[in-house]
Amino acid sequence: RKTVLNMGGINVRAMLGCVAVAAGLLACGCTGGGNVVETISDYCGDKTLVGDTIVPELGEYLTEMVEPAGDYYVAKTRRAKFMFSVYDKDFKLVDTIVGRGQGPDELITGMYFGQSYGDPANPSILVMESSKLRLAEMQIHPFAGISTKVVFPISLGLDPSSAYMVNDSLYAGVNLVINQAAGFFLYNTRSKKIKYADDGFEYDPATAFYVSQRGLAFSADGKMYAEAFYSMPCICIFDSSLQLKKKLFFGEETDPRFISIKERNYGFSAITFHGDRIVALMEEPEGKDNRLIVLSGDGELLGSYAIGKALWFFIDSDRGRIVTTNYNAELDMVVLTTIPLPDELK
Repeated sequence: RKTVLNMGGINVRAMLGCVAVAAGLLACGCTGGGNVVETISDYCGDKTLVGDTIVPELGEYLTEMVEPAGDYYVAKTRRAKFMFSVYDKDFKLVDTIVGRGQGPDELITGMYFGQSYGDPANPSILVMESSKLRLAEMQIHPFAGISTKVVFPISLGLDPSSAYMVNDSLYAGVNLVINQAAGFFLYNTRSKKIKYADDGFEYDPATAFYVSQRGLAFSADGKMYAEAFYSMPCICIFDSSLQLKKKLFFGEETDPRFISIKERNYGFSAITFHGDRIVALMEEPEGKDNRLIVLSGDGELLGSYAIGKALWFFIDSDRGRIVTTNYNAELDMVVLTTIPLPDELK
């Protein structure tokens, strides 16, 4: 749940206030010592990001998930025979790719989380096909068929909802097994070993599957990972060994055991690294703008911006802008907004 980062030829994409250390650091069940757990009680600030609205061709088919890939943007679709729309950076439609089905150039399911590599003019992207437990790869313009990058072994209990290639033999993802809590994992294809991150949370078994779901991002050098929860305002930061370095709550500390799935819960919808900074999109209740949160790699709050009711975002460093997706009620479709990068991200 995402940005373009240079990672040895691979491009990866899956919020100012007063900082107060949360009382009872160990009471939350968090591993590690020091001020690992913090609560940012006042994170709103008074800055607002505004930009220009783009109504893309075939926008009636777009979901909120749009990500960069080399010289292009790739949008996930719905209610269409094709799975992805491909646009140039002026938002001109250049192709529609990947049929829905079980044919050689089709996918049953497919999620593009912003990881691409190769020639920017003819990039390849990695797409999570959860129905087949594989990370597929494909060139997008011109489309040149689908191949398999890695298959995740169900024998090891893996059923990823999202996955990324960290290097040639290491993959990161979020495991999502029915009736279990989701978990952030690393899978080594050479050793065939899996390592799970421990964020210290405990869950009610009846609601664990729902409240534990999260987005994942990692730094270009593979030395930091960050996860942002969809149903609670929390971001966890890990080092490359999956040691928890910081657990940040926004507003107030939350115990997932007491989150009700019968009411609307607010957390984060997207997270990414931009250089050494963590950027996340935080959902707010009706009547309040969603917020773009900017953190240092150590979890220090560097910026917080009201950003309307943005659903998703990515950062286009080449064009010096943030691109968000938004639902336009009048048009009854998803539209895009381009926003100049704030100082904290330049």
